[in-house]
Amino acid sequence: MKKHFTKKAVIFGLVWLSAFSVNMVMAADKVVIVPMGSSKVYTFGEGNLFVGEGAGNRTMTGYHNTGVGYSVLPVNTTGDFNTAGGSLALHANTTGSYNTASGRRALESNIDGGDNTASGWGALKLNTSGDYNTASGSGALYNTTVGWQNTAIGGYAGTSNITGSYNTFVGYNTDAGASNLNNVTAIGTDATPTVSNSVRIGNGFVTLIGGQVGWTNLSDMRKKKEIQNITQGLAFIKALRPVEYRMNEGNDRVDFGFLAQDIEALLGTDYNVLGIGGDADRTLSLRYTDFIAPMVKAMQEQQEIIEQQKKVNEQQEKSIAEMRSELNNLKTEIMAIKAGK
Repeated sequence: MKKHFTKKAVIFGLVWLSAFSVNMVMAADKVVIVPMGSSKVYTFGEGNLFVGEGAGNRTMTGYHNTGVGYSVLPVNTTGDFNTAGGSLALHANTTGSYNTASGRRALESNIDGGDNTASGWGALKLNTSGDYNTASGSGALYNTTVGWQNTAIGGYAGTSNITGSYNTFVGYNTDAGASNLNNVTAIGTDATPTVSNSVRIGNGFVTLIGGQVGWTNLSDMRKKKEIQNITQGLAFIKALRPVEYRMNEGNDRVDFGFLAQDIEALLGTDYNVLGIGGDADRTLSLRYTDFIAPMVKAMQEQQEIIEQQKKVNEQQEKSIAEMRSELNNLKTEIMAIKAGK
C-alpha cells in the first residue's frame, strides 16, 4: 500500500509535520518514510521503522530496529534492536545489536559492536567492535575503536582512548594520558590519568580535595601476601630531602614535600610509593601515606638507640658513683693518716 501525503503523516499515533511531500510504504510491521522521488523504498526484516533518505537496508533480516535521519543503518544486515537518531548514526553497522545512537555521526563506524549507547555529535564515532560502551556528550569517546565497557560523560570526554577498556571519564575533556590505558577513572574538567589502574580527580588548578573524614585504605592481612618487617627505616628517612616549592599550576602558595626523582634515586622503581606515568614525559608522582611506615620504623630504630644509650649512661653513672665512693674513702684514709702525725 502506497500513500502520498503533502501535509501530515500519521503512523502508530505519531505525527510528523512536513514542508515537503513524502512517500509512505506500509506492510505488516514494516514502515518507511522517504522524500518524494526517492527510490529507496524496500522491504526489510520484521518490526523495523526507518524515517529519512537512505535509511535502512533493502536486504536486512534484522528486526526491531528504529532509524530516524539521513543514511542511518543503511548497511545493517542481521543487527537487532538498534535505535539510531541523527544523520549517519550507526552508518556502518551490519551485525551489531542493542545499540542506541542519538546525534549526528554517533556510532557512525560501528560494525559488530553491541550494547553501546552514544548520545551527542560524534559520540563513539570510530567504534567498530567495542561493546558495552556509554558515551554522552559531543565527541565523547570519539576515537575508541575496540575498547570495552568504557563510560564517558561530558563533551569530548575520553577522546584519546582508542583500545583501552573499563575506563570512566566524568567531566568536560576528561581524558586518558595514552590510547591504551585500562581501568582508569578521571573526574573533573581536564582530569587525565597517565597510567592504567589509576584514579585522577581534578586538574592542575585544584588546590583542595577533602571530606568529612579521613581516607580509609584496605589493610586486612588476609588481603596481603609476602608479609615481612620493613627494611627501610632511619637510614632512608635521614636520606630524604624535604623541600618547599610552588606548583607551576596552582594557587602560588608554598607547599612542603619531596621530589619524586629523589625518591626514585633512593628506592628505584620497585615500590608503589613512586607513581610512574605512562605519558610521553614519564610524569612521576608520590604516595605520601607510604612514608608513614618508614617513619615509624625510623622512630623505633631511634628508640632502640636511645634505650641502648640510656643503659650506657646508667652504667657510666654507676661507675662514676663507685669511683666517687672510692675517692671519698681515700680522702677519709688520707685525713686519718694526717691526723695521726
